[in-house]
Amino acid sequence: MPSSQDASPHLKVARLLLIQMQKMDEKEFKRRLRALRASDPVEGPLALHWLFSAIARAAPPGKDRIFFLEQADVVMEEAVAMRKIIKGH
Repeated sequence: MPSSQDASPHLKVARLLLIQMQKMDEKEFKRRLRALRASDPVEGPLALHWLFSAIARAAPPGKDRIFFLEQADVVMEEAVAMRKIIKGH
């Protein structure tokens, strides 16, 4: 994981969301996830991948962990596809 100084602004927002997650209601948390995703076509989904992976690592084995791992995979695929589109592949 990159150090705090090297982290992208999007990753810094994801880290803050992880810390503040317990203080937000579900509606506010989802609103902030959507805003982070929309903030950049590549960096937004990459930050969400990190966030979902961190939540999955903290979750006990079961449905919640599987759900967040699947969401991490979805946003990583989105980031890779958008990066290819932007680079003209």
